[in-house]
Amino acid sequence: MQATAQANEKLQSTRVEAARLLIEANEIYRASNRPGASHQQRSEDRGAAKALIEQALALEPAQASALGLLGRIELDEGRLNEARRFFNQALAQDRNAPQLIANLGYLNLMENQPAQAEQYFQQALHQDKSYAAAFLGIAHCQAAMGNYDIAYMHYRRLLEYGLEWPTLYAGMIKCCAHLQVERRSETIERDLIDLLRQEDLPHQNLARITAQTLALKYDLRNPDVCIDINDAAQDPLLLLALTRTVMPNADVEQFVTLIRKAILDETMASGELREGLQELAIAIGVYNVATGGALYAAEDETAQISALNRKILLSCTTENSVTDIAGALILAAMYVTLFPQAYSRYLSAFSLDDWPQSMQLLMEASFYLPMEDESYKQGFQEKQLELLEDAAEVAMACPVWRNIEFFSEQSLRKQLESVLGARAQQLPERLCAMILGAESSQRAVEFARYFDDVDVIAVDENLANLAFGARKAEQYDLENIVFWPYSIAQRFIQDGATIHFLKIEKFPSLSEAEFNLIESIKSMVCKGGVVQVSTGDSELTQVTDKAQTIIEHYRLTRRSNDIRLLRRAIIENADDPAWAPLLSHPHFYNLTGCRSTWFAGEDRAQIQSVLTHLSNEVDWKLAQVKDRDDKVQPSGAILKQLQTEVFGADIGKVIGHDLKLYFVKR
Repeated sequence: MQATAQANEKLQSTRVEAARLLIEANEIYRASNRPGASHQQRSEDRGAAKALIEQALALEPAQASALGLLGRIELDEGRLNEARRFFNQALAQDRNAPQLIANLGYLNLMENQPAQAEQYFQQALHQDKSYAAAFLGIAHCQAAMGNYDIAYMHYRRLLEYGLEWPTLYAGMIKCCAHLQVERRSETIERDLIDLLRQEDLPHQNLARITAQTLALKYDLRNPDVCIDINDAAQDPLLLLALTRTVMPNADVEQFVTLIRKAILDETMASGELREGLQELAIAIGVYNVATGGALYAAEDETAQISALNRKILLSCTTENSVTDIAGALILAAMYVTLFPQAYSRYLSAFSLDDWPQSMQLLMEASFYLPMEDESYKQGFQEKQLELLEDAAEVAMACPVWRNIEFFSEQSLRKQLESVLGARAQQLPERLCAMILGAESSQRAVEFARYFDDVDVIAVDENLANLAFGARKAEQYDLENIVFWPYSIAQRFIQDGATIHFLKIEKFPSLSEAEFNLIESIKSMVCKGGVVQVSTGDSELTQVTDKAQTIIEHYRLTRRSNDIRLLRRAIIENADDPAWAPLLSHPHFYNLTGCRSTWFAGEDRAQIQSVLTHLSNEVDWKLAQVKDRDDKVQPSGAILKQLQTEVFGADIGKVIGHDLKLYFVKR
C-alpha cells in the first residue's frame, strides 16, 4: 500500500509539473500574439512556448491541451501538416473540446477551404455557444466565400459583445469594401460613424459604402431633392467622411459642390462665415486637399475666391493676428490649397498651434503638410521640372490614404518559399523589395511595416506621392524603406543592385522611356527572386481611351481647369453605362489621378514586352495567379492564355483583366 501511495504521489506531482509548464507556455504564447509584437519576438516567444510544451508532454504525453497548443504554434509558423497532426492527436484525447475543434477550422481556413472550416466552427459552437473565437471563424469563412453581408453581421455581433480584436475590425472593413447598400439603414450609418471615428483604421476602404449611404440618406438620385445646408452641417457621418475619405461617387461629389457653393454664397452675402457652418466648411477644405482640387467650380465662384485671396494677402501684409484671417482662410481652402498661394510666406510665420484648435486639421492638410512635402521634394533633380510649372498646377499625391491595413507581422522570405515555391537557399536572410508605380505608397509602407526581413524601395513618377509615402513611413517609425523617382532607381540598378521581390503596381509611362524595364528585370532580379505583375483593368482601359479621344478632339490640356471641365462633362453623363468603370474608380476623384491616367498612362508596349519575357518558361515559372478579390486561380490555364496573347492572338484573357501574376526566376 505504501508503494501504491508513493506511486500515486509521484503521478500527482508529475501532473502538477506538467500543468505548471503548460500554464507558463500558454502565457508566453498569448504574449506572442499581442498587438504590435514584432515577427522576431513572436517567433522567439513561440519557440520558448514550444520548448515548455514539449517538456510537459514528456511528463504527460496524452495531454490534449498541450497537443492543441503545440498545433497552434505550428499553424502560426506555417507548418500546416504538423499542425494537423497535433490537432488530430489532441482531438483523439478530447473530442468535445470547442477550442480543439476550432483549431481545425482555422487550419482549413489557411488551406483555403472555408466551407470545411465553417463546419468545424459550427461544431465548436455546438459545444460552447459563447465561444467567440469560433463565431469569429464563421465570419472569416463567410467573407472568404464572398458572403460579405453575412460575415459583416457576424463581425458586428462580436463588436456588440464588446470585443475589439484587430482581426475583427480588419474583417469588418474588408466586408465594407464589398457591400452594396440599396436602401437607407440607420444601423449602417451608426456603424460607419463608429468605424470612421476609430483613429487607426484604414478609412479609405470605407469610402465607397459611405458614399452609397450618404447618397441614400440625402436622396441624391432625386433631381428635385432640396438640400438643407444646416442639416448637412450637423451630420456626423458627412463630416467624418469629408475629413477621412475620398468618396468615389458622382452624386456625392455634386452634393459636396452644391454645399460648398451655398456656404460661399451665404458668407459673401453676410460678410461672415457663421459658426454653425464652420465645421462643415473646414471638412470640405480638408476634402478639397484630398481630391487634389478636383471639384468643379463655376466662373463666379472662381472669381469670388480670387478676390478673397487678394484680400487675404492684403490682410497678411497689414495684420499680425490669425483671428483676422481665419474665417477667410477657411472659405478659401474649400476651393484652393493654401500652401501655393501668394500669402503662404506670411502663414509660415505661424505654427500649427497658433491657429484655433477647430481649424488645425484644415491648416495641417492645406498648408503645413504640403510645405513639409515640398521640402522633401527638393532633394530630387526632378524638382527642377516642377519649377517650370505654375505652382497651382504641380501634381499632388494620389491616392490619399489615412492608415495601412492590418496584417500580422511575418517573414517575406518564408512567404516566398511557402506560398510561391521560391528556393530559400537562393535568397539571403534579409531581402530587398522594389515596388514600381507605388503611387502614394500604401502597399510599400505595408511591406516595410509587416515584413520584418525586407528593405523596401518605392519608385514613382510623381514626387508628391514619394513625399506623402515618406511622411507616412515616418509616422510608422519605419527605417527600412526609401522613396525614389525613376532616375535614382535607374542608377541603383546600374550599380549592380540585386532585387529579390519586384512588384509592378503600375508600369512606367512614356515619359520614363529611359528606364528600360526589361533590362532592369534581367539584371537585378536574382535566381529564386519573384516578380509580381498587375495586369490592369480592361474596362477601365477602354473608358480611359474614350476620355483621351475627347481630350484629343477638343484639344484639352493637362492643366487643372481642362481636367475639371472634362470631369464635369463625364459626371453630368453619369447615367451613361460606358462611363461606369471610370466613375467607380478612386483615381477619377482626384485631380492628379485623372492627370496621370489621361496624360501619363502606362506604356502599353512595355506591358506587352515584360509579359512576353516573363512567359518564357525556361527562365521563369508562373507560380501563382490571383484575381481582384485575391482568390487563387489555376496558373496553367492562365499561362497558356498569356503565351497566346503575347504572341499576337487577340483573345484578351489576361492583359487588362485585373490579375496578379507571380513569376519566380529559375
